[in-house]
Amino acid sequence: DRDLFSVYGVYAFDPSQVDASVFNSVLSVNGDTDIPTLECGGLEYLDADSLNKAIGSYYAYRGSGMFLKGVLIQLSGLLESIDKLGILSKIRAYNSSGASGYLSQILDGAVNIESLLGEQFGDSDTSKVGELIKYIDDSKDDVTSYDGGIELTDLRFLTDSIGTLESSLDSLGDFLGGALDHAFVAHYAAYNFDCAVDNEVDSSIIGTKFADIHGNDYYDAEYIMTGSNGKSGSIAVSALIFTVLFCKNMIEIYKDPVERAKYMLCAVIISVVIEILSVGTVSIPSNIMEAVIISIVSICWAAKGVNEVKDGGRVSLFEVEGVELVKLGYRDFMYLFMFCVPDSSMLPRMVSVLKRDYGELAVGINLVTEYGGTEYDITKRYAMYD
Repeated sequence: DRDLFSVYGVYAFDPSQVDASVFNSVLSVNGDTDIPTLECGGLEYLDADSLNKAIGSYYAYRGSGMFLKGVLIQLSGLLESIDKLGILSKIRAYNSSGASGYLSQILDGAVNIESLLGEQFGDSDTSKVGELIKYIDDSKDDVTSYDGGIELTDLRFLTDSIGTLESSLDSLGDFLGGALDHAFVAHYAAYNFDCAVDNEVDSSIIGTKFADIHGNDYYDAEYIMTGSNGKSGSIAVSALIFTVLFCKNMIEIYKDPVERAKYMLCAVIISVVIEILSVGTVSIPSNIMEAVIISIVSICWAAKGVNEVKDGGRVSLFEVEGVELVKLGYRDFMYLFMFCVPDSSMLPRMVSVLKRDYGELAVGINLVTEYGGTEYDITKRYAMYD
C-alpha cells in the first residue's frame, strides 16, 4: 500500500485488494490460453511486534537525534523544586481556609480595596494589587478557553494535576537508561499520528497533511499516549502540558526576588482585606497568600501556553539569563510524556489506529497455483519484518 508507506513508513497491504489479475495478464500476453487459477491470500497481519520492527527500520536512516534525556531530567527537577519550596502544602492550607470566595470578589474587582483599607489604615498603596487584577482580567480569555475551563481562585485541582505529572514521571529512570528503540517508538507515536493541533498547520513527519489521510480530525496521538479516545485523551495531554508550564513559571517567580517582593506586597494587602471582609473569621498568613497569588499568575501563563501550542506554536520551557534554551510545541511535549509510556501500551494502540484507516493489513502473502504440471506454493513477506 503506497499511501501507507508514504505516510507511516510501513510496508503492508490490504489482502482484499490483491488478486490474480497481473498473473493472468502476464500469461495472456505470452500466448497462454489455458490460464490456471491463482489463489492469493494475506499471511501474517500487522501487530505490535511487526510494527515495532517497522519503526526500527523507519528510523534506521533518519538518525536518532530525538533523545531528550536532559529535558526529561529537568522536568523531574521542576517537581522536586515545587516540593522543596513547600508550595503544595501552602496551596492545601489555602484550600481549607475558606478564603476562596473572598479572593474571587477581590480579583473580580467587586471590592474597593483602597476605600476599604482607607477606613482601617488611612492611605495605602494598592497599585500592585490593581496591576495584578488587570493582569488576571487580561488573561481570562486564555483561562476560560483552556480545556475544561479553570476557576482561578479554586486551586484544589492543582494538587491533583501535579500528582498526575509525578506519577507519569515515576517510571522515568527505567526508560532513561533503556534501549534506543523505546525512543524510536515514542517519537514515532508523538510525531506521526493526527492530534489536537489543527490539520491546517499540522502534518506527519514527512509533511503529509493528516486531512489527506482520513479527512476528519482525530486525537490519535493522544489516544496512543493515554488510552482514552476522543476529546478526553486531548484533555489529559493538555492537563499535563499545563502542569509542566505551571510548575516552570511558579519556580521562575519564586527564584526572582523582584517578582516575589511584588507579589508579597499584594499578598499582605489581600490577606488584610480578606480578614476585614470575613469580619475576622478567615485569617490567612501572607506567605500562604503569596503562594496562592503566584499560583494564579502561573495558571494564567500556563493556560495561555497550552492554547498557544495547540494552535501550532511553541513555548519556552527553560531559559538562562533571558535566553530561551528549549522551545517545545504540542508534539514535543507529547514525545516527552510518551517516553514514560511503555511500548506494550503504545504499539497496540498504534496498530488499532492504522487498522481504522487501512483495514486489516497483511505483511506477507501466500500464492498457490498449478502451472505446466507443477504445483506452486509460494510464501513471502517483507524483509522489514525479518
